[in-house]
Amino acid sequence: VFFSYIENFTTMSETMPPERVTEMLNKYLTPVTNTILEHGGYLDKYVGDGVMAVWGAPYPDQRHAEEACRAALDQQRQIAGLRIDFMTRFGCELNVRMGLNSGRVTAGNMGSEKKFQYTVIGDTVNFASRLEPVNKDFGTDIVIGETTYRIVKDIFVTRALGRLVVIGKKEIVPVYELVAINGECDDLKMKTLCMYEEALDLFHNREWHRSMEIIEKILSAYPDRPSMHLKARLAECITNQPDNSWMGEYVRPNKN
Repeated sequence: VFFSYIENFTTMSETMPPERVTEMLNKYLTPVTNTILEHGGYLDKYVGDGVMAVWGAPYPDQRHAEEACRAALDQQRQIAGLRIDFMTRFGCELNVRMGLNSGRVTAGNMGSEKKFQYTVIGDTVNFASRLEPVNKDFGTDIVIGETTYRIVKDIFVTRALGRLVVIGKKEIVPVYELVAINGECDDLKMKTLCMYEEALDLFHNREWHRSMEIIEKILSAYPDRPSMHLKARLAECITNQPDNSWMGEYVRPNKN
């Protein structure tokens, strides 16, 4: 299950007349929708600037997680190509956050007697929708759940971001950044990812000063946004050490 939203869309659209908002949305939604369909996805719905898509339903697809990840990465490449035009034409920067999660869902035609549509519901769907805004906290573009990660980890470059608790849940779950297809990351990026995950392990083991040293090295060479997020958390742990019940989890304060 895939969710995406345009960053700061409400603020962007407040300064435009309705016809310009429509033009902007259509210019974005047309290529990304085509990409989803080309990768075998089912376009479930648009919610304003948001997109919900599904792989593996209504028809089985053994490569559902892989195709969803490829579609997300291809969309980000398209979005990068649209940025200059969006800034020139609409005076705003186009950034899109995405979340993907895999698992069992309830699928079928749902609604009222007079109007219904095919869709999917369940905890897998809810968690996918919660992963999209996690990008705001970590400074990433695409966040995937653990089930998706386990399926695609040998196909794509990923990064463990940490342990997450979303609002309304007590369970601590690992989340990951989807970075690129294997072989498409330069050496500096790969080194950064490895160093970050080393620092993250130290963070979870309460070795905060050693973790901070690695994060400082990363940031001295590369403006890595997840490292900035981890640096802030490290600083908090060093100043106010958590109690023994702490497991390195990051608790999101809200849904959005």
